[in-house]
Amino acid sequence: MIYIRRILPLLILLSVAFGAYALPVRSITTVKVEQYSYDDVGYNIGEVAIAQLDSGISLVAKAEYENLPYTTKTKGMAGVVFPVIPYSYMETSYGISIDDEDTLTHHLLVDFYYERAKYLILTGIKADLSGEKQTVLPSIGVRWNWMPRLSSWAKYTTSFDSDDGFDHSLWAETEYGLTEKLFGKLGATVGTYHSDTDAEQELEYSILGGVAVKPAGNVRISYQYEYLVRQEYEKGAHTVVADIRF
Repeated sequence: MIYIRRILPLLILLSVAFGAYALPVRSITTVKVEQYSYDDVGYNIGEVAIAQLDSGISLVAKAEYENLPYTTKTKGMAGVVFPVIPYSYMETSYGISIDDEDTLTHHLLVDFYYERAKYLILTGIKADLSGEKQTVLPSIGVRWNWMPRLSSWAKYTTSFDSDDGFDHSLWAETEYGLTEKLFGKLGATVGTYHSDTDAEQELEYSILGGVAVKPAGNVRISYQYEYLVRQEYEKGAHTVVADIRF
C-alpha cells in the first residue's frame, strides 16, 4: 500500500504527459538548495508541465520531491487551466503528497488570474488536508508593468493552520530588463510563523535578488538567491528555474 502511494505522483505526471503528446507543451523545472545556519542542507526538485489544447484549455501536471533536515516529501498534482471571462483564466488542481512518516496529505488549489497589458491580478486559495492537521491559505497578488522593461510584484498570503492558528506573509519584488534578453530583480519578504504547536507567533523576513536570461524566445533560465532570518536560525536558498516552451 505504501509503495502504491509513493508512485502516485509519478503516475499523475505521466498520465497528463501521455494525454498531451504532440501538443504545445511548457515545461518549468525548478531546483532549490537551502543552506541552514546550523550546517544542514535541504533541497527541492519540482517539475510543472502545461499542455495547451485547441479549445483554449490547458492540462497541468506537477511533481515535486523535497528533502529537508526534518522531513522528506513526495508530491504530485494534476489540474486544468481554462478561460473564465475576457482577459481572465483560472487554474484548479488536486494532488497528494506523502512524507517519510507515511502521512498522506491532500492538496487543493484554485487560482483566478485577470490580466491586461498594464497589470495582472491574482487571487486564490490553497488547502493542505491530512488526518493530523489542516491548513488553508488564501492569497491576493498584483503585478504592475510600469514600462516595457520594468515591473513590480506584490503578494499577500494569510494562512490558517488547525494547530497553530493564523499567520501572514507579504512578498514584493521589482524586475528590470537590463537588455532584451537579460533581467535583474530585487525583493523582500516579511511574515509571521509558529515554530511549533502552542509556540508564540514569531517574525521572519528575507531579502532576495536574482538574474534571468532568455537565450531564445521560448527559453528563460533564472537564478535567485534568498536570505531568510528567523529567531531559531538563518537560511540561504539558491534557486534555478528553467522555463521552456516546446
